[in-house]
Amino acid sequence: MRRKLPLPRGWNRHVRKSVLQICSLAWYTFISVRGWAAQSRSFKTRLLTEIQELRRELSLLTEELRLKDARMSRTHPRRRAY
Repeated sequence: MRRKLPLPRGWNRHVRKSVLQICSLAWYTFISVRGWAAQSRSFKTRLLTEIQELRRELSLLTEELRLKDARMSRTHPRRRAY
């Protein structure tokens, strides 16, 4: 999945590349720490990681339902797929 990061147009090319590299490094660090926590020997750390993952999944599902409901409300009842 590729996302565009909105950066100011007036920035120098090197500055934009540096900011993108910093964002990539921060994301890699976040994923690495999360993987370490999921495989930790500490039960509490593993449990907290699982809770965070479940909360993230819940927020994604909630957003998906919100989008679905918004689209369905704009569609005429006869044209809705059930």
